[in-house]
Amino acid sequence: MSGWPITGSKATSLACTTTTGNIALGGTGGVLRVTNTGTVVCWVAVGTSASVTAAKPAGSPATTDSLLIPPSATVDYCVIDNFTHVAGVTDSSTATLHFQRGVSAP
Repeated sequence: MSGWPITGSKATSLACTTTTGNIALGGTGGVLRVTNTGTVVCWVAVGTSASVTAAKPAGSPATTDSLLIPPSATVDYCVIDNFTHVAGVTDSSTATLHFQRGVSAP
């Protein structure tokens, strides 16, 4: 889907570090487009409140409920309407994530 136009809210940005941070999502729609403009892997989680946190994989085998966003990549996810916040964290260093919510069609 990431090659298709998306209509909806203006993109919001989150400066990510190795400590989780979050922002409110703008707009509505079933598609959440995430662009990682950094050079490191980021992990993203969505939720219904400002308490949402993103987590790097941990344990053996390594697991996480967060979604992987590769460096210099754009990924689209299907989301439900009541998700209002998004969180991000990096594996190392820093990166900026851009989020746009809306609808997408070929």
